[in-house]
Amino acid sequence: MWTAWDYLGEAGIGAWAYTKDAMGFEKPYPWLLADTGAFDILGNANGEAMLAKAVWHQAKQPMIGVQPVNQEESELIKAVWRGTNALPVWSWRGCEGKMATVEVYSDAVQAELLLNGKSFGKKETEGCMASWQIPYEPGMLEAVAYDNTGAECGRSCLVSAAGKVGLSVRPEETTVKEGEIVYVDVAVRIRGKRKGGSKQRYAGDSYGREWYAVGIRQCKSSNAGAV
Repeated sequence: MWTAWDYLGEAGIGAWAYTKDAMGFEKPYPWLLADTGAFDILGNANGEAMLAKAVWHQAKQPMIGVQPVNQEESELIKAVWRGTNALPVWSWRGCEGKMATVEVYSDAVQAELLLNGKSFGKKETEGCMASWQIPYEPGMLEAVAYDNTGAECGRSCLVSAAGKVGLSVRPEETTVKEGEIVYVDVAVRIRGKRKGGSKQRYAGDSYGREWYAVGIRQCKSSNAGAV
């Protein structure tokens, strides 16, 4: 990790990218962001932030990051200022069957990964992280953490987006004085229903030139959390 929050300038010095113009230290236009942050320019946490949270023992449950499934790993160009390009996302349109690199961040001794109820096994965490290669399939991706006695100590999940797509525009401030700057969040949002009829919300952003959506779901566990 180089910086906490991404910034304009030093274009692309921390980027993990899949295009030939990503080669070299500073990138040509239209690159604008440094891409070194644990939080992107909008304040969204990525794998770097989740790993740091686990290392500093600030996470009550395991966290899940997924490297972009809609890109070819063989084309990936890695900058030295970043340790992962994983995102808390399990919605990759048109990528069914492609192999996905999934990272679980936790300070627990072991972690287990499940997809739609199927376990891909438990792994010892190294440096507060464990990773798996699994075929992408829409649904619920779940991580379970275990302590040194083998007892479950945390659980979280990501769910694939499904439902009606709409564009959301939300200003950070509702009252503004003349001459002030107002930041406005523009996002693709999907509203659907999960089993049982309860509402489920999704927020979107763009990475890798593809729209994705992040599922928000409460997992059933005494230590469950929403991702």
